[in-house]
Amino acid sequence: MHQAVSNPSAPAACNVWRGTLAGASASLIGIGLTRFAYRPLLPAIIGRTLFPASTAVCLGVAALVLALCVDLLSALRAK
Repeated sequence: MHQAVSNPSAPAACNVWRGTLAGASASLIGIGLTRFAYRPLLPAIIGRTLFPASTAVCLGVAALVLALCVDLLSALRAK
């Protein structure tokens, strides 16, 4: 596993920054998808009958509440 993760030809600081950048990118993509893609897709989700309307709305509300909680906790932590 260690050989698969580290690149002996690259400096150690470069490997750390690559991992940090990859993790931050994955987090931002996930946050962007949950915040900005789910709500506009809600009518399509209901229309294709992936979920009943009530379940899809509950999922949207849960995503909104979770986003608000994360924002509030981030603001409190920044103080």
